[in-house]
Amino acid sequence: MKGLLICLVVLGASLLPAPLLAHESFTVDGRFNTLCRPWIGDTSKRLCVVSFYKLIADPEKYQGNLVQFHGFMGKVFGQLMVFPSEDSFKNNVFIEAIALKPNQRGLILKGVSLQAPNGVPVMVTGEFDANYGGNGGTTTPLLGAVKGQVIVSAPARPH
Repeated sequence: MKGLLICLVVLGASLLPAPLLAHESFTVDGRFNTLCRPWIGDTSKRLCVVSFYKLIADPEKYQGNLVQFHGFMGKVFGQLMVFPSEDSFKNNVFIEAIALKPNQRGLILKGVSLQAPNGVPVMVTGEFDANYGGNGGTTTPLLGAVKGQVIVSAPARPH
């Protein structure tokens, strides 16, 4: 009887849809080897919402993933880059910089001006490439790049 009960429980669980079974294995940032949550813009992709410092500490973990993070964006040598802070941008700490490398689908700006000469706080969403180290013409190492369709928006301000 006990064996029959176990078989029924296992059989019943196998009939449940996979997302329902794996529901508890999603987290917002992929901690503890879980999956990031499906992205509302395209549920076939997963969006990891992370701090800039998580990207600095563990860039390999987010390689190839859709990430969203806050930073300070400015142009350096004609290239759009995002730094963890305004100080990092002003002091050219390139090892902490993430280049923005949009594809043909482009750079989508939401409430952000590229004309700000001293940079601007932003929230960035795009595919993270930890292997990108620069354009080849520079010896300056970078943390990586955000590529593909890159969305840059002004961060929400508290009222």
